Amino acid sequence: METEITYLTVFYNRRTGYIKEMCTGKQDMSWFGEEQKDYELIFDYLVVDYDGYVLSNSHQFIVLDGELKLNSESSLSKYL
Repeated sequence: METEITYLTVFYNRRTGYIKEMCTGKQDMSWFGEEQKDYELIFDYLVVDYDGYVLSNSHQFIVLDGELKLNSESSLSKYL
């Protein structure tokens, strides 16, 4: 039986909003194991609905005001 993936956890830099890491499912900062306390000083996380495009193109997104947004520096117009 195949499990449907419904969530994506995005770990991001609190100051810049840049994405550090992503994983499927609902996770929290314990994802970083013994380094959890260290990572909590710099990074935070956001759980969003699963989106394969975001997962494959994380460099085109940032977290801004608690929401996943297209990075304004990304230029997708050449693909439209």
